[in-house]
Amino acid sequence: RPGEQSTIIMYSHNTNELFGPIRWLGKGDTVELKTEDGKLHKYKVTETMTVTPDRMDILTQKRGETLILYTCDGFADLHRFVLIATPNN
Repeated sequence: RPGEQSTIIMYSHNTNELFGPIRWLGKGDTVELKTEDGKLHKYKVTETMTVTPDRMDILTQKRGETLILYTCDGFADLHRFVLIATPNN
């Protein structure tokens, strides 16, 4: 959960209403998460990459509080687009 100094992983489909637009974000951009209690958590994009689906190591790296968003990408969704962000205090 945001604020707990752990990795937050979120996956969604690559559609305009879901995670498709994350592909247009880049290093330095801000991602905001609003939790059920109404608190706003801001994260700064530190890295984006396109990888093959077997690159599970990206999801298990220990980096302190980190937000990882990912979605399908490429022809026939054969790749994954990964966005990594850290708290923007």
